[in-house]
Amino acid sequence: MNAVMCERTNSSFRILAQCAEGYIGLCSCCGEFNYVYKNLLLVFQEEDMRQFFEWFIAARNGQGFNMTLENGRDHFFRGPIPNLFFAYSSEELDEIEKLYAETSLVLEARKLVSI
Repeated sequence: MNAVMCERTNSSFRILAQCAEGYIGLCSCCGEFNYVYKNLLLVFQEEDMRQFFEWFIAARNGQGFNMTLENGRDHFFRGPIPNLFFAYSSEELDEIEKLYAETSLVLEARKLVSI
């Protein structure tokens, strides 16, 4: 079941990392992660989330990346499916990377504690 649709209580959903524009959280009843940033919401299993962010961070440094759009965003790249593009400022990309880094640290710490 999708964490957004999950009939959870507030106590079953944990924010793992957050910033002013979004967060990454985990629903303990269904085990799915919500990545929310501005008007984007993505729901993942843990491995899919890791793959997405690894792709996202690698794509940040890819070719064809810098171009200023009319909305002021100066970094864009093609998404993992046709006709999907991501457009961000450098500051937004830094913030997203930080969210994922903090989430990774929390998940790693949880694994170490449960050993």
